Amino acid sequence: MIYEEQSYDNLILVLRQLQDKNHYLEKSLQQHEADQKLKADNCPHLQLLENAPVGIFTTSSKGRLLSANFAMARMLGADSQKEGLEYFTDIGTQLYLHPHQRDELLTLLKENSIVDNFEYEAQTIKGASIWLGITAKITEYENGEDFMITGFATDISQRKKAEAEQKLLLSAMEQTSETIMITDQKGNISYVNPAFELVSGYKREEVIGQNPRILKSGEQDKSFYRHMWQTLSRGNSWKGRLVNKRKDGTLYTEEANISPFYDAVGEVVYYVATKLDITGELKREEQYRQAQKMEAIGLLAGGVAHDFNNMLSIILGRAELGMKRLDPKDPSYATLQEIQRAAQRSANLTQQLLAYARKQPIAPSVFDLNLAIEKILPILHRLAGKNIILTWNPGGNAYPVKMDPSQLDQILTNLTVNARDAIDNLGVISLETGKVTLDQTYCDRHAGFVPGNYLVLTVVDNGKGMDRQTLARVFEPFYTTKSLGQGTGLGLATVYGAIKQNQGFIDVSSEPNMGTTFKVYFPEVLETATDILINNDLNIRQGRGQTILFVEDESALLEMGGVMLQELGYVVLVANSPEEAIRLAEKDINKIDLLLTDVIMPGMSGKDLADHLQKLNADLKVLFMSGHTANIISEQGMLDENKKILQKPFLMKELAANIRDSLGK
Repeated sequence: MIYEEQSYDNLILVLRQLQDKNHYLEKSLQQHEADQKLKADNCPHLQLLENAPVGIFTTSSKGRLLSANFAMARMLGADSQKEGLEYFTDIGTQLYLHPHQRDELLTLLKENSIVDNFEYEAQTIKGASIWLGITAKITEYENGEDFMITGFATDISQRKKAEAEQKLLLSAMEQTSETIMITDQKGNISYVNPAFELVSGYKREEVIGQNPRILKSGEQDKSFYRHMWQTLSRGNSWKGRLVNKRKDGTLYTEEANISPFYDAVGEVVYYVATKLDITGELKREEQYRQAQKMEAIGLLAGGVAHDFNNMLSIILGRAELGMKRLDPKDPSYATLQEIQRAAQRSANLTQQLLAYARKQPIAPSVFDLNLAIEKILPILHRLAGKNIILTWNPGGNAYPVKMDPSQLDQILTNLTVNARDAIDNLGVISLETGKVTLDQTYCDRHAGFVPGNYLVLTVVDNGKGMDRQTLARVFEPFYTTKSLGQGTGLGLATVYGAIKQNQGFIDVSSEPNMGTTFKVYFPEVLETATDILINNDLNIRQGRGQTILFVEDESALLEMGGVMLQELGYVVLVANSPEEAIRLAEKDINKIDLLLTDVIMPGMSGKDLADHLQKLNADLKVLFMSGHTANIISEQGMLDENKKILQKPFLMKELAANIRDSLGK
């Protein structure tokens, strides 16, 4: 009985399912008939949509393609609508929108119901990427839970490619180190890149709409620009070198390439100029030529320095000894005095050549720049003369520098004399010191400069100034604007060489009738400064009977030096070679108080001789002398040890002072 009731219930369930299925089939048939009727009624419109040149599509809210015309299918890489619909139906929600783009589109549609010109990257059936621009809207279902997206699409891949290329080109223009300027057909600036701002000093907004003539320096004449525009007007590119002026008034040189660009009908629409700042390169070339000059002069001076200095030593020494034996009223005294002055000028000329070529023997020490300048101020006042006011503005705190104090004297005296000669009658020369940090940007514009911390010595005069041509040659040796016989042209060359020899830099600015400013940069040192002792004693410091072993391979100089030492009150042992000096010393080394020896001699150097004798007597004092250049002395290992070297030629006073300092008595 129970079995029969269950069978009956199952039968009722089956009948109801069949009834529901028949009802669904009936509704589907009715919908199909309605669709067919609608399609027949709208056949012309459907054909228009199917053959439209733009893509037409319908998707579900999840991105599944529900319908598409042939243009849409073709955009997506399908050969037919059927292929496109089958493919995108199979992949379902993946479709061809990237997730972040789909989310963005859905958000916009939900907010606005319609989206116009939405651009996104799609994927074709073959996996290629294309860019589509669509206009779409939401069509809701009755239940409100799901919706369709209907819209139009166009392939914008070519436009996006062109935009990407333009973006890449603009990025390259923005980042290149070459300056780029675009002007319209009238020559007004419409674009400049950041490199232009860096080189010219003008901000972009300052030059847009301006004419490039704001950069004119006056270095090119009208015929130069006329030729440029004639070349451009013929449709050709112009290439050449321009000297332009920065916003701050300084000049710079550029290699330029200017080309006209045309529209589709052959009219010039704009000009493009690409330019490269070669100012630093030109300065480096000039520095190279300057270095070659210095090397040539150094070879010349170095080649004759030793023999020349030896001969001058003999002339100066003999003249001085002769003057000591004569009454100043004797006519011969004046003759010897003139000989001495001429020899001294000759010696100074040699030293100037060596200073310019950076081969001047030096003994660097660390001292306070301000204190050193204050000690030489009385001399500078006398050099400036009574009609010129010399002012001194020292920077605060300690200003230690490392160099040979005598070179600072050279720098200051030559700059003061140069300023004095530039002033007619009354005038002012001002000296001041300060500290500065040079960055890479500054050094890029000043060839040869190195970034870092520096002490700056500034010398300013209100004299007649210099034009650009003179300024370009101001440090050249033997170049002078003074009358014949008024100058050697080595003053500023000496300054330049002395500064370079101490790893410093010098910069000069000047304009006609506007005065001149020299800035000397000394590298900052962290060592403790020592006091500079200045010997103002005009009297010759006599010896006290000490024994000196004098070694010199030049016989005339050996004889004269021996006489000088005896005149100074010393017992003298003379030797014309290191071997003879050793023989004399070995007889009784303990009686010798000082070894006075030339640095470079045949067979054995003065340093080796000193080392040998000091092994016999550790208390033996040594004073070296030389007429050679710094590089040759350095090869002997002398300069590295900061040994005191008496430079030939020398006067008896200098010899006496150096001996007493070496003896420490």
